[in-house]
Amino acid sequence: MLTNVKIFVRLEVMLYVCIRKQLKYIIMKTYIQKKIEKLMQTSTGKAMCDSGGENGRHWQRNQKRKLDFNDDVKLDEYGATIPIHVYMNTMFECDDVTAMFNRKLSKSYFWVGEAFDVLSEAFELDVDGYLCSSEPNNTYNSENDLSQDFQYQLFEFNGDVYCLFQLHQGADIRGGYTSTQVFKVNDPDYFFIGWSVDFYDNSNNEQFESYYSIDDDDRYELNEKKQCFINKETKEEVYPYSAATGY
Repeated sequence: MLTNVKIFVRLEVMLYVCIRKQLKYIIMKTYIQKKIEKLMQTSTGKAMCDSGGENGRHWQRNQKRKLDFNDDVKLDEYGATIPIHVYMNTMFECDDVTAMFNRKLSKSYFWVGEAFDVLSEAFELDVDGYLCSSEPNNTYNSENDLSQDFQYQLFEFNGDVYCLFQLHQGADIRGGYTSTQVFKVNDPDYFFIGWSVDFYDNSNNEQFESYYSIDDDDRYELNEKKQCFINKETKEEVYPYSAATGY
């Protein structure tokens, strides 16, 4: 039997390890990760007519969990889900230019289109660059596997690509958006490619461009425990890939 002293020492060690883990989590978060976490936990309020109920809005759920930037794509019977915080951490960065733009936008709430007008009055923004646009758009209008939608507009400034970004934090897609933030885009191609997952079966060199294409194929079955599809004939484990988790 353990003596009282040994029990106390063991509890002390367990507490020390727990504190170390929490401190490591806090210290290791980068500036962009802290910014993403703050954005995802920002309340965008409740509307009487939305479908969020008491606690069903994204911001409410986000406030109750700790974000792990090592999260991977999740598979279940309903589809594939790319964690939006992982996507943002991969695709975005902050620099002196984003700081300058965000200071300009910090005094009021702006939708993406309004934010573009404010910034274009003060700076020379180029919307004719590669994959840039003169109009805002919403990921909701395109097929994607992201856990949360967002409004966006890409533009160039001094040769780099930046994104006006509004995260959807509510329930109904029509409302519940954060005020517009500006991020630097690491790669415009992957910015769009990273919205979705695909699968590649090494046993037959066959590629599937979406969750539903492999799920509809009778040769494969979903294994939620392993988070992959299994080729029934070759027993090959086919895992999802997304540029959102790194490229």
